[in-house]
Amino acid sequence: MRIVLHIGMPKAGSSALQGALTRARGALRRKGVLYPKTRLNHNFLIAGLAPPDRMGRLFQQHYDGDADAIRADFADFWGGIVDSVRREAPSTVVLSSEFLFGAVGEAGGDALRALLAPLGGSTEIICYVRRPSDYYLSMAQQRLKASWVIRPVEAIGYRRSLEAALVAAERVHAVPYDRSLFPDGDVVADFAARFMPEAAADLRAVTDLKVKPSMSAEAMAIVQAYRRSHHPDENDRFTPDTGQLVRRLGEREAELGGRRRPELLPHVRDHIDQSSVDLLWLRDTFGIVFDGIDYVTIAARAGLTPESVDEICVVDPERRRLLEPTAESHSVPLENPAKRRRFRSLFLGRRRR
Repeated sequence: MRIVLHIGMPKAGSSALQGALTRARGALRRKGVLYPKTRLNHNFLIAGLAPPDRMGRLFQQHYDGDADAIRADFADFWGGIVDSVRREAPSTVVLSSEFLFGAVGEAGGDALRALLAPLGGSTEIICYVRRPSDYYLSMAQQRLKASWVIRPVEAIGYRRSLEAALVAAERVHAVPYDRSLFPDGDVVADFAARFMPEAAADLRAVTDLKVKPSMSAEAMAIVQAYRRSHHPDENDRFTPDTGQLVRRLGEREAELGGRRRPELLPHVRDHIDQSSVDLLWLRDTFGIVFDGIDYVTIAARAGLTPESVDEICVVDPERRRLLEPTAESHSVPLENPAKRRRFRSLFLGRRRR
């Protein structure tokens, strides 16, 4: 049996890939490919490797540090996957969790190999890797949805996670995340063509080619100011009002002619790319080279600690002025414990006692 484990990176098409795998689950099963159906998203695989305080913001917020609940839910989650594999005896099992990219680097390859051992079979690990500055910008946007603190401007690491993957699996594939290189610009089509050609037609038939728009730099600045004002002590915690504000800003930008992709300031972009020394290892190990980076001058550099969005991105003052009334008219709901419990239940897809 072949185990195909996709580990990200985060912000490298994982949601699109997981959505296609979910929608094509029945067709895949008829081809002997099992994408296990679980109560929790496959991202919960992180609970098999990471301690509770290293599981990421969503799971930390969901469980509030309840290690016993995590262990119980993971036993149920992983046991269900193992049982389904043994019952259906597929030729291929596909698992996808971008949360594993960081977790496997911290836990080590032996821990991941031990976790997968009950499945049997031969493991292939797939990882789509993004250019450092592109990855930084996407993660900076994501961070602002639950925090006003700007992500430090520093090197992006690849080696630790991929070296652990090389220990855990018989084969490891690192693929540059570049839509211009994908069939029809689609990561699902690329994944199918490279790793599951027998099911490529099934996956492409259910692919959603719509690309989720990014927050503009102006919207990022407004969301940061909102979080700093209304949730100064709730960093790394998602709140319903912040999510609603992000959506309303997107709607307003559509009225203004559409969202504008954010752009890093040139010195910030170059600092991230040129300080990411793991790019040299990525080139030498997997042959991956990103255009526009001077590999001769890559060297370790101290990180930067910006405090505001306009220190990392090009922000148009006039565009921001047009968007600010959306935030000024946005009401902050009172804290509602029932809503927080409902968040936990919906996140899991079932109620917890």
